[in-house]
Amino acid sequence: VGVGDLGLAYQCLKVAVTLEPGHGEAWNNLAVLEARKGNLAEAASDLGAARAGASCAFEPCFNAALLAYKRGDLRTASEMATAAK
Repeated sequence: VGVGDLGLAYQCLKVAVTLEPGHGEAWNNLAVLEARKGNLAEAASDLGAARAGASCAFEPCFNAALLAYKRGDLRTASEMATAAK
């Protein structure tokens, strides 16, 4: 396994969320990989699952804010950034 093997990381995260659908951190990391691949709708969906599974973590809200900003949805970006505090 090489450092930075995003393909393997993607596969492992898919397995993780299949085995534990409520694992918010895995959903968050999967969303980041989806966004890097350009699948913004899938990333947004994954971030929704991440926020539900890891309600006390700030990363899903921060990443959702960044994704909304990239999509041009400034209102949602502001709301998510505020929720990330």
